[in-house]
Amino acid sequence: MDRLTIRQKLYAVFGALIAIFACMSIYAGYTLHAINSNAMCIATEHLNNVLALSQADRALAIYRQAEYSMVSATSLSGQVYASEEMRGLAGQMDITFDNIEPMLTGDKADAFQEMRQKWSAYEKGRTRLEELVLTGQHDAALQEMASSEAAYQELDWDLGIIVDQSKDFIQQETNVAADRYQDAKILFLVLTIVVLVLSVSMALYLSRTIQRSVQYLMGISQEVADGNLTVPVEVQTQDEFGELTAA
Repeated sequence: MDRLTIRQKLYAVFGALIAIFACMSIYAGYTLHAINSNAMCIATEHLNNVLALSQADRALAIYRQAEYSMVSATSLSGQVYASEEMRGLAGQMDITFDNIEPMLTGDKADAFQEMRQKWSAYEKGRTRLEELVLTGQHDAALQEMASSEAAYQELDWDLGIIVDQSKDFIQQETNVAADRYQDAKILFLVLTIVVLVLSVSMALYLSRTIQRSVQYLMGISQEVADGNLTVPVEVQTQDEFGELTAA
């Protein structure tokens, strides 16, 4: 540093500070982008999956109610209406499952496929139930409903577990994003403190360098003023003060 001019020293100090601030800004931008991307992924994919699964869970309950409505209906029109409602709900659930299944991986995908196989087996019973109702076999239809109760409860339980797992996954991802944001805040604070310390240190070093040169020149000037024209002069730096000392 002694070989640099004062202007070069200032450039070096400010250049170092600008470089540090640039690195901090790049890191902060990258971290915030990663956190934002993770949050967007949760909002657009996983949250949509949870909403779709929750709707499928409600549709399953309505489907079961429609089965009871069809069995208990006293008119043909009521039976047909309930049957059509069941068909619509079944189609809605199949579309929902088709959209969600490609997004699942690992154990979640296996559990979902097992649940869907149970749904397919349960949904096939609609044809048998419709046949019994439309042919007037009321008692047999009630027995069919009673025998399918266990399958419905198991299906509803499995679908509820998948919904809860998806909610837990969103919560975990949210916690991870919050932790990363907190870590980024702490690191950014530490880097800010480091920059401030370096700034103060550089400023003090530059100030002491200038002060030392000024004091040295003042000492020589005082010796000359006292009549000592043979005072030895030593050039200590290569900056403007060094040039002034050499002159």
